[in-house]
Amino acid sequence: MTGRIKRINRKLVAAESLYGWCLIGVSGPLNKNSSDSSVMKVVVEEDISKQLETFWQLENLGIEPANDRLNCNDSKILQEFEDSIQFRDNRYVVKLPWKDNMKESLDNNYEIAYERFSKLCYKFQNDHSLCNQYKDVVDSYIEQIIVERVPNSNVEDCAEFYLPHRAVIRHDKVSSKLRIVFDASSHKSDKISLNDSLHIGPNLYPDLFELLLSFRKHPIAFTVDNKQAFLNVELDESDKNVTKFFWTDNPECFTESIEVLRFNRVLFGINSSPFLLSATIKLHLKKYVSLYTQTHELLNNFVFVDDILGGHNSVIAAYTTSVECIHIFNEASMPLHKWATNSAELNELWGKNGFPIDTSPNSIGQKRMNYKVLGISWDTDRDVFYFDVENLLCFISKGTNTKRFLLQVAGRIFDPLGFITPYIIRLKILIQNVWEMGLLWYQEMPQITL
Repeated sequence: MTGRIKRINRKLVAAESLYGWCLIGVSGPLNKNSSDSSVMKVVVEEDISKQLETFWQLENLGIEPANDRLNCNDSKILQEFEDSIQFRDNRYVVKLPWKDNMKESLDNNYEIAYERFSKLCYKFQNDHSLCNQYKDVVDSYIEQIIVERVPNSNVEDCAEFYLPHRAVIRHDKVSSKLRIVFDASSHKSDKISLNDSLHIGPNLYPDLFELLLSFRKHPIAFTVDNKQAFLNVELDESDKNVTKFFWTDNPECFTESIEVLRFNRVLFGINSSPFLLSATIKLHLKKYVSLYTQTHELLNNFVFVDDILGGHNSVIAAYTTSVECIHIFNEASMPLHKWATNSAELNELWGKNGFPIDTSPNSIGQKRMNYKVLGISWDTDRDVFYFDVENLLCFISKGTNTKRFLLQVAGRIFDPLGFITPYIIRLKILIQNVWEMGLLWYQEMPQITL
């Protein structure tokens, strides 16, 4: 379908396809002896729109003033968080920030989650490699008690929500290529989703542009990852039932072996998770204001989601800070791993003392994988940031000459420091020209000279 639609009357519309115009609807009385076959194609453009919006807004980083002040609603959400958070068995326990009266009216989303899981099982039946990778992730969740089978004593009249899930494959990752994504925005047409029922919460993260520039100030720079950051924060018992999902160890006979699991921890996919993680870390850091003053200041300003950036003027100072970072996060059951630095001396010191150093840049075939700092490629040997065009060019080479694909290309560009601004300007002009032509999503674009 091309996307062009014309309404003929109240019951009939015409839709253009590659084979010509098709009539859709009811044109007269139904013949009970006839049979109909229906085909529907739905293309969701929301993700492209969001990517394009991000692409256009990147040039405002460092120009538009950051809004650091919390409004009244944000302050209320933060206060409720601090009043309800608990620390048990060396781990923080948090509640979801519910909007008023939304938890009680939440639909369970059972049918949609079951239907999507059924389709996933059929996919598993045709792709055993995907099935095995998926199963490994779920098994590891169960082993680490990140998820649990729903207990028989579970109260049925409390709020519950079933999360659809799917796999995302990252071929550029050395390890953990498969990630399971849970859809908390799923809902029936006449119901609201789990994400709609929750406050997103205030943004407690530092400005991305300032963070990247500050990272380059010191001769000795390092980064480290908060391993499974969200999954290290415990979810309060009262909220666990809104994180249910279907699973089976036997997708060939899933209707007979299906079971229900639920999360014990905060999961990525819920819109309030970034706030819950950031607020938990900042509250935890307050314990170390006096004991580790400099490290506390660094962590309070240089943590972005699960990435920690740091820097010093000497190797000894950087090593001392890294030791203190490990102690601080271990106290909250948040292990740090993938340490990376531009200093060979510091890297050697880490290795001698058992630090989990990032080994991802090791060669994969003939390709060298470099480190990432908040999405930007970092060559630690030469200590330079750069824009890695290889994956982008590979994506472009497999695409089509259409407006839709042009927007997909734009959405894949993340260049907050403006390394390729001269090229991005040309791309923006091209997008404007294509828009002025009024081309359809899948219509081939003419050759345009900029």
